[in-house]
This record gives sequence, C-alpha cells and structure tokens, in this order.
Amino acid sequence: MERHSKSGTLIWGGLLILLGLFLMIQDIHFRQIMDFLFEYWPLILVAVGIWFIYAGMKRSDKTDDYGQDVQAMKPDANGRVLQSTTFGDLRLVLEGSTFQSGEMKNVFGDIKIDALRLRLPEGEHQLSLQTTLGDIRVELPADMPVKVAASVTLGDIRVFEKKQEGFSQQLSFQTPNYDSAVAKLFIYCQVVLGDVKIV
Repeated sequence: MERHSKSGTLIWGGLLILLGLFLMIQDIHFRQIMDFLFEYWPLILVAVGIWFIYAGMKRSDKTDDYGQDVQAMKPDANGRVLQSTTFGDLRLVLEGSTFQSGEMKNVFGDIKIDALRLRLPEGEHQLSLQTTLGDIRVELPADMPVKVAASVTLGDIRVFEKKQEGFSQQLSFQTPNYDSAVAKLFIYCQVVLGDVKIV
C-alpha cells in the first residue's frame, strides 16, 4: 500500500514537472531552448547525480529493520543526543532513562530511530529530526505520551493512524494523555523530499 502511494506521488510529481515545462516553453523558440540547454547542461548532470545517489540509497535499504550499522546512542552528560551527517543513513537506538533532548540532521539519507526501549525521565523532552533527501522513521513504545509536528515539502507523513500525502504537507498530532503526562516527548520532523513515519 505504501509503495503504491510513493509511486503515485512520483507519477503526479513527474506529470506536474512536464506540464510546467510545457507551459513555460510554449512561447520560447527552439533556438532559445537549445541555447539554454547548451549553457546550463551541467545543472542537468547535477540533478541526475543527486537522483542516482538518492535512488541508490533507497535500493540498498529495502527492509524496515535497522540493519547491522545501528548505533546505540547514549546521551552526553547533559542528557543530549546530537548526530549529523551529509551522506548515508542515520540509524540510531535510543534507550535508557537519561535522555533529555536530541537533534539529528542529515542531507542525503534516511534517519531511523528505534526508541522502543527509551524510558523518559520527568519533564517534556524534545527530539528534532531533519533531512533534505530521505525518510524519517521513528519507532516508539505504545504507551509513550508524544506530540509530533511534522512537515514535508514533497512526500507523505504518517503519524500512527493519521496520514497526509502530497506536496507541502504538515501534520500535528498528540496523544490524549500528553498534556497531563509527567514524562513526555515532543518530536519535530522536517523533510524536503521524502516521507515521515512515526509508529
């Protein structure tokens, strides 16, 4: 079902790009198009290169498991977890009871968080996740009080049973017991091209 949704998004995105290009070049003469392509052909190579990198990362990670390169993250002395990378996936396991806040940033790749064994101390704790090209996936304990604010420029957002699809999407969610909970987690997710999934 999710694969069908992704392919539909890609098809509609491609059709919109083609329609926009068609409307844009309707009044431009063939010579002007050739001059433009001759002058800016390196940008086409850059775009194709980015697509190959992104598609290659997706192909190498077909399953939802966390693979062999998972890092178990222990918070620093202040209870913070900080991680960033430019290329490749961030796959992290958050566990223990000293977590206060976290920030994970990526440019080309997914962010996958296994927080199934995370026990929060008292207070509201924040987890900020940002990637440009890639997906964000967070697995949480079923009983954890959580509030989510997610935004995606092109892709889908799924937070438990709530879902938003398409272009420039935002989704806010909070469990019923969030406001009254003694220990709770606020998750902020931002993706340019990719999906957000919190389960």
